[in-house]
Amino acid sequence: MMKNIGLLFFGIIILMSCRQNTSQEKKGDAVETDIPSEQTVGIPEAWINKRVTSAERRLKSTDAGRVVWNAMEAHGGLKKWYSNGALSFRFNYQPLDGKTQRDSYQTIDTWRNRARHTSTSDSTARYGWTGETAWVKATDSTAFDYDSRFCALKPFYFLGQPFVLDGDGVNLELLPPTTYKNETQEVVKVTFDPGTGDAPDDYY
Repeated sequence: MMKNIGLLFFGIIILMSCRQNTSQEKKGDAVETDIPSEQTVGIPEAWINKRVTSAERRLKSTDAGRVVWNAMEAHGGLKKWYSNGALSFRFNYQPLDGKTQRDSYQTIDTWRNRARHTSTSDSTARYGWTGETAWVKATDSTAFDYDSRFCALKPFYFLGQPFVLDGDGVNLELLPPTTYKNETQEVVKVTFDPGTGDAPDDYY
């Protein structure tokens, strides 16, 4: 008799557990949940060294590239940039044309170009980039009333210069030097090959 009661009690617990999981799954069906893992896997030093050596060789092959490489070295070096791991910061941007404000806490995987944005007003609202696709997790469809795919890595690209200029599809052109605050500064123009990122027509 006691054995039967024990089995019945165990069965009720299993049933309740299944019902709870089903309820949570149904609740989650309303949003996209293609979210990269919270775990950050360390990058082997050998991989970093190989990537840095390749970038150094490529950049030093042109005058413009040497300027960019020297700028990287002056700010700690490309190896340290990748070795430091993920980069976190807040980006609060109000477009001058009155469009929706972009205000989020961001964590960027600098090695894999993955991004996670968390709304500053609702910690459950997030969006990002997996390295291949964009994703959004928000119960309010208007939480990110702008092109979240485009904005996923845009702030990082501004913040990450000159280190982000070591990739494929980046073209560097040395321009005449200019004077700023009574000092001569080297100038490099940056353009991109067609199909590079979401804004290949941009230039710096």
